[in-house]
Amino acid sequence: MFDNSIDIDWISVSTFFKEFFLPIISLVFSTFAFYISFRDRQSKKRNLSILPITDIEEWIVDRESSKIPDIYHQLPLRCMFEVLLTNNSSLPITIIEFHLSDDPSIVFNRYVEPGITYNVQIVENELIKLGEYASKAKTFAEGDILKMPFTIKPYEAAITGIIFGYTDTIVGSQTLLVRTSRGDLEQKIQVSKQVGPKSRL
Repeated sequence: MFDNSIDIDWISVSTFFKEFFLPIISLVFSTFAFYISFRDRQSKKRNLSILPITDIEEWIVDRESSKIPDIYHQLPLRCMFEVLLTNNSSLPITIIEFHLSDDPSIVFNRYVEPGITYNVQIVENELIKLGEYASKAKTFAEGDILKMPFTIKPYEAAITGIIFGYTDTIVGSQTLLVRTSRGDLEQKIQVSKQVGPKSRL
């Protein structure tokens, strides 16, 4: 009878496994750990989207027609619109204030006291001939303008109205700067037109 049994050199097998498979397994685990770490770092990076969701016009405000005008009677112009802010990061972000244009005085923050209703006269050719004016109003209900600073939780969004008061027209392309707890962000916007009689300027 022949002995068909095969003697296995377990020492050689163990050596082969250590020299060949262990480095591959180690590489796989290292790559996976790097991927997890990279994803974690990416998710924590500041990522705030800024989207205006209403028309952006410049109003020559009609203070006499407003029942509750704001206190800034020395500033004839207002730019008012709403923005959707979405926090696409895994960390919270706090909104501190907004700036419009390169003029540091055009700012909306916790110290600005917004009015409730803003009126503007719409001057049309037909109405000018009659010496009359049409008008429109913008009213901010409670909660439309969030009290700053406010914090947006991870992967959540907030909508707030913002109001800028100033003296010189800014119609055209402008930069909306959002100052946050995680640095400043900029968004290009377009102030479409000026509304109201220039005699009020």
